Amino acid sequence: MLLPLIWVGCAAVIIPAAVRSRHHREALRTGRIAVGVLYIAAGAAVNVFFLARGDDYTEFANGAYIPFVRDTWRDVVAPHHEAWIGLLVAFELTVGVLALLGGRRTQLAYGAAIAFHIALLSFGWGFYLRSVPMIAALATLLRVERRTAPTVTATQLPKAQAQGSGRLTMNPAAEHTGVDLYWIPLGAGHHSVRVNGIVYEALRASIERRGRCDLYHSALCIDLRGARYWVEMTPVPDTNGKQRGVVAEGPVGLAYLGRSRPFRYEVRRWRDGIVPDLAYAVASPVRITDDRDMTRRIFDLLPLVPTLVWGRDEEGTGDMWTCNSVISWTLATAGVDIRAVPMPEHGRAPGWDAGNVVADRHRPHMQHASALAS
Repeated sequence: MLLPLIWVGCAAVIIPAAVRSRHHREALRTGRIAVGVLYIAAGAAVNVFFLARGDDYTEFANGAYIPFVRDTWRDVVAPHHEAWIGLLVAFELTVGVLALLGGRRTQLAYGAAIAFHIALLSFGWGFYLRSVPMIAALATLLRVERRTAPTVTATQLPKAQAQGSGRLTMNPAAEHTGVDLYWIPLGAGHHSVRVNGIVYEALRASIERRGRCDLYHSALCIDLRGARYWVEMTPVPDTNGKQRGVVAEGPVGLAYLGRSRPFRYEVRRWRDGIVPDLAYAVASPVRITDDRDMTRRIFDLLPLVPTLVWGRDEEGTGDMWTCNSVISWTLATAGVDIRAVPMPEHGRAPGWDAGNVVADRHRPHMQHASALAS
């Protein structure tokens, strides 16, 4: 009797908190606490109690409408229920703790909880009564958590400097001329991108027989003529590229796919723009130059950047073309020794070498074009 009371009580808090979270920040905190209590008390603790009492969970999947679910539970889970339910307890405890911690950890917890409730739907129609409302509530909380994640704009962050911890602090003195580079962890603020990056790096490290590295993408801040420009490669969100200072576009994956907007990237040189994940930058900024002429060359070269296919190695460089390629190509073509540009400890920037190699091959022609443009 205690379990239904805990579940109903938590649901009665989570669902209204999800509704209110769109307009009331305190509702987010209430939702985190309720989800944490649900998974720790009504999940992990209750299952530990059931195991200690000797319950064998044999009949749990009897109501499943999918034969595979019933058969797998009967033949695989039930005979070894101590191990399987032990893993479930660990999962529920982890989700509950992450939900209470806030930030990206809460987002991860909500994503895992949504997946868990979707899986529960296959165990019988009765689960729809509790899982469908919870999926909707958790999805709402997750969406609001992501929307309220920290974002740094050019006006909020005039100058960021890395300390020993690698975190960013503010320097109120903004330089009038110069270029800074920022290293941003791949997938910062976006769990799915981060997971894909981890999988990709694990595979590359295995193939190349080396240790795994932390992956980073790069962005530039250019101060020139009393204005500040943010340079970054991003997906194309809409057709208003002029408002974001877009100077070039290219295809993603395959050249012919670039005819469709979802498969194009854009290179921004955005005056007073934003880099949404800048708050997560590590060992940044890296001062590239204070020289006015060098700064102007970097600025002028951006519209001339090669628009190769993202994720491919069309030039045979041994590295794929990425956002880092755009940055390294621009710096190398302008005359910066990018081999001397420090990277975060244990870090790697996919595509960085590709940009340098392509720049080496075409530098004389591009420097001449840049001189004409200026």
